[in-house]
Amino acid sequence: MKVVVGLWKVKADKREDFIAASKAVAKASKHEAGLLSYSFSESQIEANNFVFLEEWKDDEAIAYHVSQPYFKSFIEQTKDMLVEDFTGTIYSISGMEPF
Repeated sequence: MKVVVGLWKVKADKREDFIAASKAVAKASKHEAGLLSYSFSESQIEANNFVFLEEWKDDEAIAYHVSQPYFKSFIEQTKDMLVEDFTGTIYSISGMEPF
């Protein structure tokens, strides 16, 4: 399994537009076969900072996701909404157990 963590710092006046765009890409992404979970939320510590947390079956599922027109549109649509470029990390998970 792969876990993707994306950090997005959004301009204050673009917050609502970013949330709308994020909801749209999340809704479209939920139909992808390799997706295990997908969420985003705003930091409770730093306003206008968002975290995306995604769980994917494998690298192929992520590659498929980033090739989709709605994902590419989201990246293009939001680039002028950001204070700085987003950062993302992909973690490889070899096993899991309940907490």
